Amino acid sequence: MRKKIHIGLIGLYLVFLVGCIEKEAIEDLAIITARGIDVAEDDKIEKTVNFMRFDPQADSIYGTVSGEGKTLKGAREVIARQVSFKLREGQLKTEIYGKEIAKRGISPYIMASARDALTSDTMKLAVAEETAKEIFYADSEEAALIGRFLDELLGKEAKSGNIPSSSLQFSSRRSATTGQDGVLPIIGLKGEVPALKGMGVFHNDHLALEISLKEGLLLKMIIDGVKNTPLEMTIPSKPVEKYLDKSPLIQHDHSMEEDVPLNFLIIKGKSKTKMKSIKDLTYQTDIHMTIDLSELYEELRINKREVTKALEKALEKQFKKEYEELLKKTQEVNADPFGYGKIYRINKREKLITENEWDEKYPRISVDFNVKVDIMHTGTID
Repeated sequence: MRKKIHIGLIGLYLVFLVGCIEKEAIEDLAIITARGIDVAEDDKIEKTVNFMRFDPQADSIYGTVSGEGKTLKGAREVIARQVSFKLREGQLKTEIYGKEIAKRGISPYIMASARDALTSDTMKLAVAEETAKEIFYADSEEAALIGRFLDELLGKEAKSGNIPSSSLQFSSRRSATTGQDGVLPIIGLKGEVPALKGMGVFHNDHLALEISLKEGLLLKMIIDGVKNTPLEMTIPSKPVEKYLDKSPLIQHDHSMEEDVPLNFLIIKGKSKTKMKSIKDLTYQTDIHMTIDLSELYEELRINKREVTKALEKALEKQFKKEYEELLKKTQEVNADPFGYGKIYRINKREKLITENEWDEKYPRISVDFNVKVDIMHTGTID
């Protein structure tokens, strides 16, 4: 009996609560699915939003509109005066920062979104190759529904292991961590279609360096590992030249004499880093990959274990070289996406390090990249 009374009271409360909510016709609403932030003239901010309408009489359920203001709220008010319906931000899927905004610093926008109860932690963040506005207004079906499109594209690439996660949750946590800088995908246009072009490396939330997607994958292997991820790489031909088929029946491509192209699947790639000397700022990063070869330069005969061993050694040497080059690039702009500062902080113990302290030390660190590659299968090559 008491349970029935409780249920009845709850139902009564719900009736009164629903009665207090302002009713709005769904045809009078539009849901913002993506927003872009750019620098405008006179030191203003330009905000561009992509929205989805519920009006069945509209030509398209998606639309885009822009507005300028001294603040984001000011720009939003300008946008609101250009449309005949109410805009709601409860379904934001993507936020894109124009390159100039990214260079100035994106921390205020990330933290504002993180504090907004209506913004999902899974919202994807990205940097525009030039401006966010040109991506929103590109003449393609993908750009017309940019929020949904980029949410699916970036989600797929992160799940495939090609790029680190760019979710608001991951990025806001990285922003608050001393000793590890953030990375975000760079979105540009291929024709009129938005496409993933590379990765942006940040220093104290300011865009400091642009790297390739391949370098982004190498970085992800250290940040959180990769799994079932395809990769194409070339190795010098010299270590394997004695295994090249010299038969006159083979049509030799002389453009490939110096490099041997390989395509393979990284079944699993992981890393472990330790600090060898806190005084000398030296580290050792061990990287282990198991791979399946999927495509190989046709003149290379891979019918013996010694050939596989030679390929493994050549790949290990090439990966080591590329990791060293990537480290050097980041040190030149004093951005630490690897997280070596976080490891330094753990080993220092006495007190927390400041960003300025790590800025002074990071260009002087040295890392021994110890790469181990195991070729498990050779696919259709055998």
